[in-house]
Amino acid sequence: MLARVHAGASLFVCTSKRQRFAEKIVRHFAIDGFFTGVFGTGDDGRFDDKGVLVRHILESSWLDASKVVFVGDRAHDIRAALANHVIAVGVTYGYGSREELIAAGANLICESPWGVADTLTRE
Repeated sequence: MLARVHAGASLFVCTSKRQRFAEKIVRHFAIDGFFTGVFGTGDDGRFDDKGVLVRHILESSWLDASKVVFVGDRAHDIRAALANHVIAVGVTYGYGSREELIAAGANLICESPWGVADTLTRE
């Protein structure tokens, strides 16, 4: 899925985990080559609010929110994306339920990584 989506887009990690741990995880699983950037919270609590973190990524990476898709598995992911005028894709193969993602206002729901790839690579 990452290889397929990466072929046509810049990918970023946006996580509630501490950034230094997120970077280690991405390197550990050897998927760092797929990502333009890894963003997480600071040890000082900076960016603990995911909506603020999404805004930081958009601004610091010079991204046009109207062309960004945020893929997340929890309601706070969906709310953070929508607060920043980003398309919110909820995924049911993570921690959140379909009901949680719908209630949060997800624009789309995908059931699998292949569903995400199909959704994001449509012409």
